[in-house]
Amino acid sequence: MKTDTFRTLKKTGSLADVTMAVGLGVLLEILTGANPLIRDAGPYFEVILDEPVDLDRLPYERLCARPGYRYVKKGADGLAPSHGEVIDYDAERAKLLAAREARKSRRAGAKVDDGSEAGAAGSAVRPDWYLYQELNVLQAFGSHNALHAAVRSADPSALGSSVRRKLEAAASGADLAEVETEFSFTVSPVQGFNPLVGKGVNRPKPDGAPVASLSKRYADWFEEWLRYAGTPVVAHAAPVEDDIKFLVLVPAEMRLGNLRDALRPAFLAAAGRVWTSSLLDVCCSLEVARRLIEGSGLLEGDAEWELEGATPQDLVAGIQTAYFKSLGTGRAVSNLSFIAVPGWFPVSDAQAARDWMAIIEEHLGVVSRLREDRSEQYELISAYRDFLSGGDVSAFLSFAAAYGCFVLKEREARRRAGQPIAFVRRLTTVNVGKVVESMQKRYAPILDAEGFRNIARAVRLATVTEQFHKSRGNQLYEIHYGLLHELRRSAPFADRLTKVVSDFVASYNAENARMAERAADGRELPRRRPQVTTRDLEQFTQLVDEYGSEPVGYLLIAYASAREPREEAAGDEAESA
Repeated sequence: MKTDTFRTLKKTGSLADVTMAVGLGVLLEILTGANPLIRDAGPYFEVILDEPVDLDRLPYERLCARPGYRYVKKGADGLAPSHGEVIDYDAERAKLLAAREARKSRRAGAKVDDGSEAGAAGSAVRPDWYLYQELNVLQAFGSHNALHAAVRSADPSALGSSVRRKLEAAASGADLAEVETEFSFTVSPVQGFNPLVGKGVNRPKPDGAPVASLSKRYADWFEEWLRYAGTPVVAHAAPVEDDIKFLVLVPAEMRLGNLRDALRPAFLAAAGRVWTSSLLDVCCSLEVARRLIEGSGLLEGDAEWELEGATPQDLVAGIQTAYFKSLGTGRAVSNLSFIAVPGWFPVSDAQAARDWMAIIEEHLGVVSRLREDRSEQYELISAYRDFLSGGDVSAFLSFAAAYGCFVLKEREARRRAGQPIAFVRRLTTVNVGKVVESMQKRYAPILDAEGFRNIARAVRLATVTEQFHKSRGNQLYEIHYGLLHELRRSAPFADRLTKVVSDFVASYNAENARMAERAADGRELPRRRPQVTTRDLEQFTQLVDEYGSEPVGYLLIAYASAREPREEAAGDEAESA
């Protein structure tokens, strides 16, 4: 049988579906030497070779020497291979502990010789250590190691015919678990590799929860083999206090080699910098998008993959997660979720790639400084996560408006505490506009309207700009602290929004007039603010009537709280926040 396309069904709706498809790619890579393309095809994943192969003539005996994943050796283990695909868990853990001791010594001011045992060990800590640590916590290496040993010691002929039958089923799109084979191995399902299986309740209406493994049909040896092989390519894990979170890259259309060699290092680095659940999702998604753009070749260097005319989401769909909640004596799955990689607009040329990089850098700078253990900031992180997952412009406007209100409040709190307010990063009007217009071109006239921009500038001058001047000891005008919150509360209601804006404009213009009188009396007026005209108000009201009060109101908050580019910010603050 000759074929170039194989399919794995999405049977669980979890990360196990992804690792199974990637693992099939790993086995095909070993058998053919090819670099398979892995594609999300809706109800199944496709693993595609560049050229058809004859399944009857593949060198299946290779699998006996290379099962496709590493054996994890703990203590004295007679089944572990003497060399090759093996991880010495105890030795790797010792390296980690030595690295921690070296960091403690440095923080204490002691000198650490990089050539010493601690320094050498610390430099060799595996970047994917936490994946293996958390799999070990979930006791996931029993069948994992036993199958590795069974494959290595299997009769090559029996193993080869069995794998061939499984590959034939994959070529036809059949359920792999339904194929009986000569070689067979009993594997215990573990939640570290398949979150939806394990011990306990497995009946529609249970009358108890006996501690017994699920039926064998829920844990096919070949499917589990594929998951063991795919996990080290696309998965990572992170401790979240006493809990565990697993994250898996979900390819939309990506070659196995690129997933493993180019994308995975950036994924591991992003996950290693964050230790809270929602921020893990957000930062990993943005960092993956950044790496995809860097590898497009549109900025500099050779192209690692084709991205021109597509979005990062067209290459990597997102990140599948599983959250294991600590129950004291064990851990249980409490949440399965998916967060998308951004797909805001096509990367059509070098300028679009630069725009993407600027937006990602800005969003990372904003979101990564938020604290998940503070309720208001957690809500902001969740709102941004919803925006990434849904790809909906209304979700972005909701986040941008809420973040604008947070900026004013947090900057004031830092000013009163004697801390620099520039720590609170702000969005920029340019990048807010690019995201909004790319996701909803219909809103472009709002951003281009002179009346909208003039009112947004007036709100900015009366809030964050004057707040900046106050932090420098030269406040001149009133700071309207409650204005942004009032705008946000009134945004869903057209009449209330226009009244709040009209009342503000009247107050703003009146204060400008009073200051102008001072200047007329000969007193020095170091800063002047432009008036808002009746034409500006009329145009704003027309925008509310045409586009609805909520998008216009949220955009007003986002623009007013955002930072204008310096070259366009005549009369505005020159702060570097």
